Amino acid sequence: MLTIGSALGIALLVLLSIPWYRSVRSRRSIPYPPGPPGHFLFGNLRQMPSRSTHQWLTFTEWGRKYGPLTYLNISGRPILVINTQEAAVDLLEKRAVIYSDRSRVVMAELSGWGEATAMLRLGPKHRLRRKLLAQALHPRLVQRDYVPIQERIARKFSQSLLDSPANYYNHIHRLMGETAQVIAYGECSDGDIDLVELGRENMRNTGKLLAGYAVDFFPWLAYLPDWFPGTQFKQDAKSMKAVMQKTRRLPFEMVKKKMASGTAPPSFVLTALEGQKDGLISDVDGEVISYAALTIYGGKYGSWRPQNDYIQ
Repeated sequence: MLTIGSALGIALLVLLSIPWYRSVRSRRSIPYPPGPPGHFLFGNLRQMPSRSTHQWLTFTEWGRKYGPLTYLNISGRPILVINTQEAAVDLLEKRAVIYSDRSRVVMAELSGWGEATAMLRLGPKHRLRRKLLAQALHPRLVQRDYVPIQERIARKFSQSLLDSPANYYNHIHRLMGETAQVIAYGECSDGDIDLVELGRENMRNTGKLLAGYAVDFFPWLAYLPDWFPGTQFKQDAKSMKAVMQKTRRLPFEMVKKKMASGTAPPSFVLTALEGQKDGLISDVDGEVISYAALTIYGGKYGSWRPQNDYIQ
């Protein structure tokens, strides 16, 4: 039977072998771009600025010192910081086929957001979701079904700004939420779900995800028991998942009920369900459609803060 002393000895041996393994592997591979020197065990973990401290200022400083590409190693996780527009175009546009994949975000997986289309790794599931979105959001359908509604929402927003300009923050938030809601699920009456309010909670959770959790850099933390010290991220993940699943499931079921009664307004979900029923859209089920719709609605989270910052 393995004793505590033996277990600690093995753990120490593994820990000490990590720097040796990294040095051997780095000698056998193509050299990485330059970057700040890091700790032999933790890499650049302590030098990595947090999102709350204007990390782009640090990246800009590194860019002046190390060039258009800065390489970081965060406890074994490689990160490449692109510091110029030219480098970004060369790598992410001209070589999009090579670099279009998304890195794994463990906290997104734990919180349920890993199944959202925008968070999926490149593969069959991602291609199927993109195909569905492209078919249901064809320019002809957008012009016919959504543009008139968007114009009405824009007029409503303009009137709100005239009536209470000091309350612009809430007006912009409701504009983004209502527009995304109409496209994804159709117009909702007063008795329907208030997706705008649900969106506020999801936006707060998305901000936490983007800020980063320790488990994203140390995936093995996900296997620790819930009672273990330092696993508050597990409780956060459960709370985020409950809100996300509610946001995904409830409006989708609402559209299905309205579709059955013949009262469903135009929406992405309605178009997808009708296409599925008529055989125009294949290889999809309700779960695929609901996650794709969540992507449309969730897209407003990324648009909201830049719009607010621009007006300020």
